[in-house]
Amino acid sequence: MVRLVAVVIMLASCGPSGRTGDDTEMPNDSAMATPDMGPHVCYDTTTQVEVALTVQIQESCAIWNSLSMLGGTATVSKTGTTITIDFGDGVIFSGPLTGNNVMLVYTHDHPFTDGCGWRATETMRGTMDPVACTFMLDYDYVESVVQNNGGCASPCAANADVTLDLNPVIL
Repeated sequence: MVRLVAVVIMLASCGPSGRTGDDTEMPNDSAMATPDMGPHVCYDTTTQVEVALTVQIQESCAIWNSLSMLGGTATVSKTGTTITIDFGDGVIFSGPLTGNNVMLVYTHDHPFTDGCGWRATETMRGTMDPVACTFMLDYDYVESVVQNNGGCASPCAANADVTLDLNPVIL
């Protein structure tokens, strides 16, 4: 019984004092949420973006890396939990987006002077800021032999820190 009285007194002290039921404020229509409004979702539609790229890679043996091609204009799309960034000229990174974590992969094959066939696999993994829609990524580059004609060169591996700032193109 004492607890009930204390709660009633606390609730009464939290209510508006001196107000009558007639002058209660109602929010205007522009402040009210509508059923079709939802939270902003990065790349929920295919979006053309300008890419500002910050990257450093030191390994000179990473001859097939595509980092120099990532700046400029790109197209970002998302299907379910897969995000794809098409940087043009066939450079397409794609992979899962789980929460704010992303892993994007691009593989491409090359012949080399050693007569062997090589595959370069570029992987960017890290996070996507759900408000700014920017990516903070670690970059890995790995080569592997896919066609061995004997006497293949040694594969190269490299890594870098990459920041991709994607700004939607306004048409």
